Amino acid sequence: VTIAGLKPDDLAIREVIGFLPERPNFERWFTAREYLRYHHGLSNQDRKNREADVVATLERVGLIKDAWDRPIKKFSRGMLQRIGLAQALIGKPKILFLDEPGSGMDPPGITLLREILLELKKENVTIVLNSHHLDEMERVCDRVAFINKGKIKEIKALCKEVDRPYVLVVHWLDNDDSEKNIREDIEKVVAISGATLQEIKFNMARIAVIDSRQAAQVIRLSIESYIPLLSASPESTTLEGLFESDSGVDASS
Repeated sequence: VTIAGLKPDDLAIREVIGFLPERPNFERWFTAREYLRYHHGLSNQDRKNREADVVATLERVGLIKDAWDRPIKKFSRGMLQRIGLAQALIGKPKILFLDEPGSGMDPPGITLLREILLELKKENVTIVLNSHHLDEMERVCDRVAFINKGKIKEIKALCKEVDRPYVLVVHWLDNDDSEKNIREDIEKVVAISGATLQEIKFNMARIAVIDSRQAAQVIRLSIESYIPLLSASPESTTLEGLFESDSGVDASS
């Protein structure tokens, strides 16, 4: 296979590709700063911009400044993921391959990763993301490929699937004195909206809706009925629904 006369292993191709494996290996005697300098050179970036690019990338991935000159062998799992992501980004790739990039990261790290991926999309970077965290994938991906035994079985555009039926789970403020009235109000809201009440207990209800528009109507009517809502969210994400509906599919990316 060739692209514009180039083979996949040609240096010109490698220079525009960033890659973060699920379990990256590092030259652990390097400090974070030294490691990025090294890969900045390997990616054929302008030497005069090296220090500025290294600092900008370390800041972008949120690695604490105290760790920049610390040997990588002393890093925690989450810190290793951050420096691995930094290495994938240091060459300013046009195509980025990420395998479980959030593995080992704490919640702030997951949020930061999502922000970085959305920024990269705006920069027209093509991102190929493999992950079992379907909710996170749904937040950043435009298309999803369902993979079974190493073969792509189907590719779907998420933006075209947002109106699939799903179960809306609502929680309201727990109040023993008004519990009976709230249950009655929920039942009225569901009946008016045309949705289906699947379950109601304590301060929670599961409501089957035909699409996101009907879910929005349920939420609006609940607020107008002065039901003290705490939360209202899908029981499963759109991507989880698509994944479960494709029988025989073992993985998603």
